[in-house]
Amino acid sequence: MTNELIFEVSRQLQARMGNVEGGLREVKQEHISIRGHAVSMQTDIHSIYDKLDRHEERLERIERQLEFRELAEPHKPFEHDR
Repeated sequence: MTNELIFEVSRQLQARMGNVEGGLREVKQEHISIRGHAVSMQTDIHSIYDKLDRHEERLERIERQLEFRELAEPHKPFEHDR
């Protein structure tokens, strides 16, 4: 083994390591991007659940009002026409 051969092999290893480091940077950046999208989706889902809760509360209030009206109205006997 000559010094030139050792130097050439180490230079090739350095070049490959540079490529690996560049690829790793790209993977990290993509991972950060995916994490950001996941957080965004989680926020959107939380907003949807909040809105559904508000609609459910509103529907319950409407149902209670209808029950009160039904109790306040005089009842007619049910007649089924055949």
